[in-house]
Amino acid sequence: MRQDIKVSSETKDVVLSEKGRHTIYPFDWVANPGGLVRYVYGEVTITDSTVGTDSINTLGVYTRIPYTPVCKEFMVRFKTANGYIVNPVDGSVWFVVKVGMYGGEKENAWVSKLITISEDKFYFRINSGTAEIYNGAETDFTIGKANKQNGNMLLECVPTNNYRYPVTGVGLVRWTNSNIEYTRLSEILQREFQDDGVTVLDASYDFDTKDLYLNLDTSFVDRE
Repeated sequence: MRQDIKVSSETKDVVLSEKGRHTIYPFDWVANPGGLVRYVYGEVTITDSTVGTDSINTLGVYTRIPYTPVCKEFMVRFKTANGYIVNPVDGSVWFVVKVGMYGGEKENAWVSKLITISEDKFYFRINSGTAEIYNGAETDFTIGKANKQNGNMLLECVPTNNYRYPVTGVGLVRWTNSNIEYTRLSEILQREFQDDGVTVLDASYDFDTKDLYLNLDTSFVDRE
């Protein structure tokens, strides 16, 4: 059975799926009466008692932060079963959150702009007394069976619209408002699918819904 990168027939874009399976720890905005007014303060609670400071410093922490429309920079602290992680630079439990957008220099992150990093899932990594924040989602292409997708693409592709294969495609949109029974559609369907290693056994068209139904023989490509 042939496989390929999945493409959405509606959006015409590749389909991405999340691959990472990480523990997501709770996040809360908290009060810090002794803090600076330029910052708001957040707290990540490490609910797994087996996770200690060394693990957090090495592997980082994943959490979810809801969209918060506050135009301020922020600090974060990490609460474990044994207390708060201490900032090795200033001895406090607070870490200024920094972000390097698009690979740029690290600068203080703003709460209201976190949406430009991720919708809600984030990854914190402690580095030299600061907490660097990243998009916590790990995505990859989705791989799936290709026969149906290839057929849909052949039907949608209009010849001359594919630069690499300029004569490939059925271009079904060209036939939907015509009397299909008296066109060359049948011949084109057979030719285009045969070039893909698939035989069209039967085809029918619903004039009301403008849907084309195909009975295909994919045995030749399925045994590859």
